[in-house]
Amino acid sequence: MMNFSEWLGNLLSPDQAQRELAEKNLLAASNENFPQYVITLATELANEANPPQVRSAAGIAIKNTLQSRDAAVRTRLANRWLALDALATDEVKQKVLAALSTPLFPVASQAAQAVAIIASVELPIGKWQNVLDELLQSVRTGPTPSLVQSALTTIGYICEQTPPDVLRARSSDILTAVVYGAGKSQKTHAIQVAALRALYNSLEFVRENFQRENERNYIMSVVCEATQIPNDDVVVAAFECLGRIMNFYYEYMDAYMEKALFQISIMGIRNESESIVKQAIEFWSTICEEEIEVREDFEEAIAAGEGDTLEGGLPVFHNFAKADVPTLSVTLMNTMKKQDEDADDEDWTAATAAATCLQLLAQCVGDDILQGGGAQFIEQNIVNQEDWRARDAAVMAFGSVLEGPEPKSLIKLATQALPVLITLMRDENLQVKDSTAWAISRLCEQLIQDLDPRTHAGIVEVLLQSLNEKPRVITHCCSALMHMAENLVSETGVMTQFFQDICAGLLAVGARADNENRSRTSAYVALAKILERAADSLMEVIAQVIVELLTRLEQTISSYDQVFGRDAKNNTHEIQSSILTALTPAIRRMSKEQVSQISDRIMTDMLSLLKQHHARKNETVNTEQEFHSSQINMTINNTENLDSGDTVVEDVFLLISALTSSLEADFHRYLSSVADYLMAALNNPGEYNLCTIAVGVAGDLCRALGNHPDMTRPHPEPAEARGDQPRGGYVRDIMHLLVKALHESPVHKVKPVILSCFGDIALSVGEHFDQYLPVVMAVLARATSVKISPDEYEMYDYMTTLREGIKDAYTGVVINLKMQEHGAMKLLSTQEYLEQILKFIMSVAVDPDRNETLVSGVIALLGDLAEMFNEKVSELQQAGPQTLAGIRSLYQQPWVADLLQEAMAKGKMKRYSYKTKRYAKWATVQIQSLVAPH
Repeated sequence: MMNFSEWLGNLLSPDQAQRELAEKNLLAASNENFPQYVITLATELANEANPPQVRSAAGIAIKNTLQSRDAAVRTRLANRWLALDALATDEVKQKVLAALSTPLFPVASQAAQAVAIIASVELPIGKWQNVLDELLQSVRTGPTPSLVQSALTTIGYICEQTPPDVLRARSSDILTAVVYGAGKSQKTHAIQVAALRALYNSLEFVRENFQRENERNYIMSVVCEATQIPNDDVVVAAFECLGRIMNFYYEYMDAYMEKALFQISIMGIRNESESIVKQAIEFWSTICEEEIEVREDFEEAIAAGEGDTLEGGLPVFHNFAKADVPTLSVTLMNTMKKQDEDADDEDWTAATAAATCLQLLAQCVGDDILQGGGAQFIEQNIVNQEDWRARDAAVMAFGSVLEGPEPKSLIKLATQALPVLITLMRDENLQVKDSTAWAISRLCEQLIQDLDPRTHAGIVEVLLQSLNEKPRVITHCCSALMHMAENLVSETGVMTQFFQDICAGLLAVGARADNENRSRTSAYVALAKILERAADSLMEVIAQVIVELLTRLEQTISSYDQVFGRDAKNNTHEIQSSILTALTPAIRRMSKEQVSQISDRIMTDMLSLLKQHHARKNETVNTEQEFHSSQINMTINNTENLDSGDTVVEDVFLLISALTSSLEADFHRYLSSVADYLMAALNNPGEYNLCTIAVGVAGDLCRALGNHPDMTRPHPEPAEARGDQPRGGYVRDIMHLLVKALHESPVHKVKPVILSCFGDIALSVGEHFDQYLPVVMAVLARATSVKISPDEYEMYDYMTTLREGIKDAYTGVVINLKMQEHGAMKLLSTQEYLEQILKFIMSVAVDPDRNETLVSGVIALLGDLAEMFNEKVSELQQAGPQTLAGIRSLYQQPWVADLLQEAMAKGKMKRYSYKTKRYAKWATVQIQSLVAPH
């Protein structure tokens, strides 16, 4: 007989053997009779006689029968639940609802989650419609405060997990209940917290209620009153709601900000409770983030000529951040004095939250951040020798206000602060030194090119000296050097003068055994940027650095078999990845002749790394198991299965890409050695990053080797027939795997990259691409037909990149055909091809959300087509008068002229770049020539 109580209790046992046996028994019970399994779990959850830990474990197990991080698994689990007999599911639902009445909140909380996940499966298909009625009734008339709290908690979970459209019809009922629960008349603060959290989760689907002023006023008054309740949890929950309200309903907040919200939030920031302070600051961070986005939309609308009224399409922009900048900024700066000396670097403290908010505020208000006390706070406190917290706050404030104001407004403050910052890099307090290094990094990122060049040497010197400091300081120093390399490029400038010293200092950090605070990684990242941006006169030094990097890489390869344990392996992988990160831009800087001298050594190392990775993958036993049947394992940490070596392979391919671009056709001698590894990566679209990089390498190979026989041989001979000759046919294999990945990839983002690669291949292999043209055009037709609904905001960026990929592919195809003697007729051999391309261009032309990059690209494509036809007019005429007439009619559609005229007009008004305007003029000339009588 099954002893569920004992098994459930043992799930939390400190004895691993007992835990594993309990998991095994429960899994077996689930597989043997799933309906009885979930009924028994519900019974154990509802049984008041059971120990609380047993009941909680039963609730978790019920939840896990429907929960998975994998969408496909979630669907299977939901379908299994929905396939159960109604008597079984009704019994489970009845018992989990009954468990909400327990006064033991940890148990009730698990019951609430079980109710919510079942509801999230059943409500979207019209089942269990009475669950909300029962919960709402418990809120109104629950006999005990604990039941009211549990009911509100459950409503909150349902709102969080169920699609908003499903709950929208019940928004008024839900809103009434949660606002009632949040009111100050409630018997316990726990009820108010539960209600406010439920309100937080319901805000996404109550827009109709917020549009009605009376309802909006009532909601806002209840939430604002909750910020004055003498209970930290209630106040925090209230500020969380205010932040989400500001995020969803910014356009309605003007009156509330003026009457209450500003003062309430400032009082919150000045509160003694850190949790309240952090949430009040988060409220202002939300406002700033919202207004940064709204301002960008506002400015884009103005630039697009959409008028100067709301009716003209401009977004609502209240500019709340400028309401009282002096009060808010100084309040934040004073909060930054509340540092915890013992806090870890990753701890989110009130001081950290204030610094982050100040950065956002500076971006919102620009020069105003320096007025009314902000600059004075920095000037007075940065030299406070008595209070390290004051110095630290001033340094953090200085670094926080560097992005937003105009550089000319910051020069005076920065010039005054810089000598003090250099002195503070030697401060006796580590936190001050850490903050100072961060502030100097920000200065180098935002303002270094505007400072007096005579100050640059002093900055570099103190940064180099500080590379011997604690790791947290080193990390910021590396970032500062990287930003200086980005912003100061000169044959005679400070980065050239100190180049060898900088490389030596960063290489010394890179040789550290540990990577605390990512100091070692930061050193290699900085070195990569410095090598990338170095003056041409430094190529000899760069070559020496490359040799040192290769030597270090080879040491990790040769000692790899002596490295044992996950942590040690990960450390080695991180070193390898970091070295590769620095090598890649250095290789790109070298000439073909220089790279050729060391390419054999480089490829030997790359192939060794790929071989090690391949061997490691084959040896690894995949122990990750998702319990498709019961989902009851609560202890497995899936992050343990992540292989840090995978990033090494990605970096190897990036370096191979750089080597391919440098060697061009000479890379063919390495092709057969690297091909199998590349094909394996292309054949694994599930590893999105690796597959995407491999697609790029495939494009590089085609561009570099083009029509080389190893690439284009149509039918690779069997091994015994070709002897020592390479097998060839790589383009065919690449195209096969790219098309396969398009169909199989679970990640949308890899698809635009593949489409762009089609264009690269078409540009590279000439007439050999003809055999792939039907497949590629069919793929592009399907891609062009992809649509998204207006509310799928998260897909907008994807659609833009997808269209850019389609554009790249069509451009490659058209240029390929232009270069062929009879390319125009090949395009016209299938009547739909030309119409298909023009249909895509038209879809971009009529899209109000198109960006300039895409517009410029399709205009160039339009011109390329017209130029090709112009060059083949005689051939087109020989094909019959209807052929040329049909092409002309397509180009005479009104949208073509509209697209070109708009681009030229925007170019004249400086809304589009000169390049786009030039493309439009060129395409217009080509089209006019094409449609003119011959």
